[in-house]
Amino acid sequence: GQFYCRLVSTDTKMEMEEMEKKLLHVEEMEVYPSPGKGVLVRLEGRWCRAILLGCNDKDWRCELVDIGQVVEGVKEVDMSNLPLSVVEIPAVTVRCSLAGWDEVDSWTKDAKINWEKIVHKQQFKMIVVDPALNVVHLTRQNVSLVDSLVFLGHIPEVTPNTSPIQQFSPPSPLSTSATLCCDYEQISPDSLLLYFDNPLHVAHLEQLNQLHPHPGLGSPPGHVQPGSAVLAPW
Repeated sequence: GQFYCRLVSTDTKMEMEEMEKKLLHVEEMEVYPSPGKGVLVRLEGRWCRAILLGCNDKDWRCELVDIGQVVEGVKEVDMSNLPLSVVEIPAVTVRCSLAGWDEVDSWTKDAKINWEKIVHKQQFKMIVVDPALNVVHLTRQNVSLVDSLVFLGHIPEVTPNTSPIQQFSPPSPLSTSATLCCDYEQISPDSLLLYFDNPLHVAHLEQLNQLHPHPGLGSPPGHVQPGSAVLAPW
């Protein structure tokens, strides 16, 4: 569950512009690559700052510290030592990991589609759990991103959630008369939908009618278990 965070600010933008100007005229120098070393790598005709992660034969795996991306297959001929002028500029991105998530070997097609639906153009609140290891929680509308993925079955539940579940309030007393809903498609001797003539419910029904266009609804839910109260399409 690793991802990259990038600070969006005027200072960061100015530092990036300054660094890009300095990297336009890099004097290529011979580099002696080793895992963990900071270098420049040439990708698509431009130089990027990177950390070497490992080597397979003569192809290197690199972490682009200003883009937040890991690339593979980088050759030594496309590397150069870091100029002192860009060494002092801090990395723009930070690699983080989600708390409560064991690494997944591979993602299914459905998991990738659902991930895109959950995170695309959405804003999450970040809670730092371990500053030393950059372990964080991501929540949206008080729902944990990890809990949503567990609910959808894409990742296993690492630590059982013992927090109290959300439940509906107990029903209020019903009126003595009711009307049968004839439009109920699943009507049967064992399943009837009745409309009770109870004026105490009018205010509640008006609130429920506002659910469909409500802008604050988030999906999927987080941690649920039998007996949890949720909203479902019908």
